[in-house]
Amino acid sequence: MAERAKLTAELLASMDGEPDDDAEVVWAAEIERRATRALRGESKGRDAEKVFAEIEAKLRHK
Repeated sequence: MAERAKLTAELLASMDGEPDDDAEVVWAAEIERRATRALRGESKGRDAEKVFAEIEAKLRHK
């Protein structure tokens, strides 16, 4: 099972091509921005179960 998971991860990674050099820096900055907003109370979270239910409903109607 672990070998299949590793192979799957490698195949998926190969589809994206080489990562941008600054991708980790950009993602770290975005995470910091979102965390700061959440801690300040500037953004509301959403219940994951409700979000998943909305996505499922949308996919069923396609």
